Amino acid sequence: MKQNKQWKFLFLIVLSVLMLLTACAKKQESTDGETNNQESNLPTVSEDLKIAENGIVNFKLVYASDTTDDVKESISSLRQALITRSNNGMVLVSEADSSGYQPDVPEILIGNTGYAESNAVMTRIGYGDWTVCVEENKIVIAAYSRQALRSAITKTIQTIKNGADDTGTIVVPSDLNLVGTQDEIINNLPRYDGENASSAQTIEEGNDTSIAVIKRSTVAEYEQYLAKLTTNGYTLHTSNTICENRFYTYINDSYLIHAGWYAYENAARITIEPKTALLGLESDNVWQPNENVVTSLAQMGLRNEGNQYADGGMGYILQLADGSFVVMDGGFYSNADQIYEYMKAKAPNGKIVIAAWLISHQDTDHCKAFVTFSGRYGSEVQMEYLIVNFPSAFLCSEVGHELEVSVLSAAKTLDGCKIIKAHTGMKLFLRNAEIEILFTLDAKVPESIINPNNCSLVYQVKVEGETLLFCGDMADDAARILVSMYGKYLKSDFVQISHHGLTNGSGREPANVVQFYRYACAEVVLWPCSEERYLNTDGDSSRDIANFGMNQAAMESARETWIAGGERITVFELPYTSFSAYRFDPMNPNPSPVAGDTPSASERIPFIATVGDAGIVHIKWSDGK
Repeated sequence: MKQNKQWKFLFLIVLSVLMLLTACAKKQESTDGETNNQESNLPTVSEDLKIAENGIVNFKLVYASDTTDDVKESISSLRQALITRSNNGMVLVSEADSSGYQPDVPEILIGNTGYAESNAVMTRIGYGDWTVCVEENKIVIAAYSRQALRSAITKTIQTIKNGADDTGTIVVPSDLNLVGTQDEIINNLPRYDGENASSAQTIEEGNDTSIAVIKRSTVAEYEQYLAKLTTNGYTLHTSNTICENRFYTYINDSYLIHAGWYAYENAARITIEPKTALLGLESDNVWQPNENVVTSLAQMGLRNEGNQYADGGMGYILQLADGSFVVMDGGFYSNADQIYEYMKAKAPNGKIVIAAWLISHQDTDHCKAFVTFSGRYGSEVQMEYLIVNFPSAFLCSEVGHELEVSVLSAAKTLDGCKIIKAHTGMKLFLRNAEIEILFTLDAKVPESIINPNNCSLVYQVKVEGETLLFCGDMADDAARILVSMYGKYLKSDFVQISHHGLTNGSGREPANVVQFYRYACAEVVLWPCSEERYLNTDGDSSRDIANFGMNQAAMESARETWIAGGERITVFELPYTSFSAYRFDPMNPNPSPVAGDTPSASERIPFIATVGDAGIVHIKWSDGK
């Protein structure tokens, strides 16, 4: 027993000596190296972190340079929480700057700052996750999406409140590690590899679809990612190349991944969604022409629910060579009967087959005809595809719109109808027509939409040697992206005037729309609006569409322009011969062209003119214009 006590005593002496030597070494290190005034306050992993002590805030807030306004609001709330809980302590806030990175300064890093600590954490979390954790002497708040980042900041604020006392001291555990998942679907997306892969941004796009956007990438990294999808068990379903932009769709048993390469911004934009209905392949497009059918495009008349002429609304019906139809938007609830009656009269043997119904966006005057049509006539028609890309509840809330659910609910009642989420670069093969989706939300998010019309689909229809360009309510940001991506590829024979020719809703930079129309350079212009709106009969100069520069740009290349009107249906047989359009009359199987006063190539007629029964306005067409 006595020997054991001696050994214990010797052990305590040795331990004391070791502790003394360690303390001396630390002291020598602190005096030999550079020091700063905050070093004494640096937290260590063995102690709780004192974010604030006796009213002095030890940590500085640092946020990522690409932080969006909504996240900045959350950061302001975090700063206020620190001020309040530290008894009005001073809180420094700055934007991340790699040249000013200070590894020894205690900081709360918010978002993808690019600092080593943020990068380390970003590599550990999934695309749909968020975390609040400690890295060395930094508290890192990290997430790939701004929704998730806001959730993480909210959790941090609660942690600060729980760790504060009455003296102005705020303490959190040194092993702080809060985690959560904002988006389950995107966590199934294989991670993108590359130099800037940690800077990916994600967002819930809508309709159970999420997207990851990796900017400052390279084509080689994008190609490596496609190979990685194959390695991870995905198989290629479709592919398409437009100009320098590439679009590949992969599937496995559970998910569909659409991977796009956007050359103008050196970015990969990759969506993932549950695999439900698939788009038909070109090899699946087997059909027989009907000798009694002429391919044609119809511009539908527009009346709103109050039986008044509508400022807007949009409805176009393409009849394909086998007698089936493609419907573009449709208009108000009240336009459903007109759509049905037209197709019933034109369908071979009266059997209506709708190869596809495309809805550009969720505004009532574009999508609600589908809802009424499905309820009234769904059992009488065969509908193959509904093509949409509606924004998520989060994106809707940003622009003050309600989430659109009625269209999808109506589509699910139609036997055999496949609901397809439209993606940029997607190509549909429908009988003798090809439809190429040029713009969807894929190309815009995760940036704030700002203007809901930037959600609108834009697509080209190539049929019988003609190219038809449909814009829905396309606004300025969408136009800018389209011009950047495609340029001269936008050249079309027909163009539908965006947003009914009205500038309200066209965005902050209508010059983008002007540039878009000049690239489209169409000879036939379609106006989805009433004659009253076109002629501005209410005298409101702010709504005089003749004076809007964007509309004038669309007319520079045009030979003829057609107004939808209230009840008239104007039909263009394809391929189209100038001024050969006729007014549809089910009682007259052989109608004559309505443009009886066809101008000569040298005749100049003003842009704005009285609209006659034909619904046509002749405009300048000479000297290459």
